[in-house]
Amino acid sequence: MFTGLIRYRGTLGARAGSTLRIRCPELRTGLNHGDSVAVNGACLTVAELESDGFRSDLLAETLKETTLGVLPAGARLNLEPALRAGEAFGGHFVQGHVDGTVRLKGRERLAGGDWQLGFELPDWLKPYALSKGSIAVDGVSLTLQELTQDLFQVSVIPTTWRDTNLSEIQPGSPVNIEADMMIRAVRHALELALAGQGGLTLKALHNLGY
Repeated sequence: MFTGLIRYRGTLGARAGSTLRIRCPELRTGLNHGDSVAVNGACLTVAELESDGFRSDLLAETLKETTLGVLPAGARLNLEPALRAGEAFGGHFVQGHVDGTVRLKGRERLAGGDWQLGFELPDWLKPYALSKGSIAVDGVSLTLQELTQDLFQVSVIPTTWRDTNLSEIQPGSPVNIEADMMIRAVRHALELALAGQGGLTLKALHNLGY
């Protein structure tokens, strides 16, 4: 489990087939073989430790459905180690299961140093995009500020702008997206209810607070 709060910034050192080498000496000191790390929002397993980072083996599906299959060597990466028991939780629940990618449509600097980013809103994402809801963009926990028919916007504070790779993406660049897991779970439950499966009813969902 992750929080969407980026702890480290790393670099894609190299790729060899389905294996990625990720450089981040600061993160390396606290890692163990088999640990989970969210890399631009995608949960990867530390397959091999190196002096300045680690290597991870990616499934074909991960290479296909995330930006990790196309990023060039030298690309800056958002890194978050998995949340450990007892650690403070300050973001929102993120699984590291990327739903797909979207492209940045535009960005604008706002008064006070904040930035507003606009991303395309494809049909597959619309059911999970709610105003003031949460969304993870390249692993960064953000709040949906505005929605239109084909666009969603988020605001980024100066600290996040400085400490993540969001400042480096350009219009047209793809990013990894993970929808809010709570919205996804509720939608699945409603679909089961409407299909008459599992004995779940809309009244029961209402009683549970949904």
